[in-house]
Amino acid sequence: MGILLDKALLFNNDWKDVSVTNNNCSVSIVIPVYKPQYLNQVLKHLSRIGGILEVILIDDSSEGFDDLIPAEYTFNLVKKKHKKNLGRAASRNTGIAIAKGEIIVFLDQDMFLAPDFIDTAKRLIFANDGKGIALGFRTTESYRDIPNFDNWIIPDIDNDWRFSTVVESKLIDLTISKSGSCNNNCKLYQKINIVKQTNGLKNLGISKDKTIGFWDLASMVISHSMAMSKNEMLEIGGFPEWIKGWGGEDIVVGFLAIANGNYIIPTNSVSYHIKHLPFSGSEDQKLIELIFNIDNYHQWAKEIDCFPSFSFNECEDRCY
Repeated sequence: MGILLDKALLFNNDWKDVSVTNNNCSVSIVIPVYKPQYLNQVLKHLSRIGGILEVILIDDSSEGFDDLIPAEYTFNLVKKKHKKNLGRAASRNTGIAIAKGEIIVFLDQDMFLAPDFIDTAKRLIFANDGKGIALGFRTTESYRDIPNFDNWIIPDIDNDWRFSTVVESKLIDLTISKSGSCNNNCKLYQKINIVKQTNGLKNLGISKDKTIGFWDLASMVISHSMAMSKNEMLEIGGFPEWIKGWGGEDIVVGFLAIANGNYIIPTNSVSYHIKHLPFSGSEDQKLIELIFNIDNYHQWAKEIDCFPSFSFNECEDRCY
């Protein structure tokens, strides 16, 4: 068994919630860009939120990227372009390398961020001495149904699967212990609220006795809207670039973060995700890619003894 897995098994996710905001903490937002459609609107929305030092766009070899970006925002706009398509993990790592903010918010190009997420994430990370991942949640809607900033409507948090999901036998086992099943602290066809049933994820872990259904603590981490200190992200080695295709890189980050003593902290912030066709071509293809990546993750986690190194030079060399 790998040393990092040993450390993760001992981790207790007893995060603290203190009503203090470190307003002096600087924030960078990193957005991987590939075949963007609503990026212009997403940036305008972020400009209304405020409290953002910079937004870093990593163009992963898209077409029409420059045509979508207007000139003025309330933050610094930084753009880098990969010489070839490298995927979301590599794009986020490039963003980490050049980010100037103390906290990095990772956001997808098709997400309208909840206006309260940045302040909430800063408060929670500050309350836990910088050792934490603050999780945002989402609901998926057609673009025409997403409210603008001035008429923002808080989405129903139960639309996120971590707050409301039905246990089905066809679901993929995402647990590192391979303990996932429809009888694992739940029942087949039961509607469960993972966050609520685990006391805000505090009772969730990665050992078999601390999992529920097909999920463990690492699998709660999704980077469509999440925040973590830059220092902690560098310590764990960033996102795994050995993940291929869709799915799995966020879970690996969750595992590494836990092994390094980072709390996984849910917020009540819910963002809007724009409904669109999958970039992988189909939902079936996404499933195939996820199963492949999770299988590799299981084997990798058993063997790894130290955190991956983060290469600033590699990130610089792959950009124009």
